[in-house]
Amino acid sequence: NLRHIFLFVTAVCFLIPAALTAQDSSKVVQQPVFLHASFYYDFPKSFGASAGIDFPVSSKVKISYRKDGSKKIKYRDWIINADMGFYRYRFNNSGVFFIPSAGKRYASGSSHYFEWLAGVGVVRTFYDGIVYSVDDNGKVQEKNYFGRWYATANIATTFGWDLSTTKKAKPFALQVKPVLWFQFP
Repeated sequence: NLRHIFLFVTAVCFLIPAALTAQDSSKVVQQPVFLHASFYYDFPKSFGASAGIDFPVSSKVKISYRKDGSKKIKYRDWIINADMGFYRYRFNNSGVFFIPSAGKRYASGSSHYFEWLAGVGVVRTFYDGIVYSVDDNGKVQEKNYFGRWYATANIATTFGWDLSTTKKAKPFALQVKPVLWFQFP
């Protein structure tokens, strides 16, 4: 069941076009689609990894001129993000998650960018060790892969450096992305 959800989300992410047309032009503006992966450590003793995709759904370019006559270009992109990953709390539980998000990316003519995202998703946990259940007749039964489903919400900010726009272009970006997430109930 989880595999079918993963395949569906992956297919949707790759089928949505990343080309945007301008209102006053017949030109097509190609926006980059970002694939990202991260490894993280959650205080106090948890680790995990995630991977995802970011793609723009709307883009605006603002051009202004400085007093010296040089151009100042600002980019504003509405983006959609989908993250999948796992985490592990030793001697307690493990979890897998899927969190789609939406937000806005701000960039100027330089290679630095800033973005904020808000998302809502699901988490599935699996308890460590053997879990038993007792029915009304007193029969004890072992539960395999026992865990729970949770809803999650998050907010994130990203500070990044797109190395594909530097003088010596490289096909990747570096970013720092602090995330605050809530898991409930």
